[in-house]
Amino acid sequence: MNLVWSRLPNGSEINFNSNLQFSKRGDFDGWEIGPDIFLLENLRFNPGEEANDPEFSQKLAGLADIYVNDAFAMCHRNHASIVGLPNFCPILPTSFRKRD
Repeated sequence: MNLVWSRLPNGSEINFNSNLQFSKRGDFDGWEIGPDIFLLENLRFNPGEEANDPEFSQKLAGLADIYVNDAFAMCHRNHASIVGLPNFCPILPTSFRKRD
């Protein structure tokens, strides 16, 4: 984990729940929320994210059973976690996407 990436806009550190276990899954850093839930470190600092790198998307898909995009404000971005990942993972549309 890079603490520079895990800071509030004012530069202060984010206090994570001390019960969460920091770990790695594959190439990714994150936190074990439960046996089937893994919270990833911020993806935007990985060069493969903004480059919409298919290899990066495929690695992300390896962490998931399904893909749910509820980040309406980010849907216009051509990033791996937005448009690349659904090519490698089953999709579950959210209600706002069904309406659009």
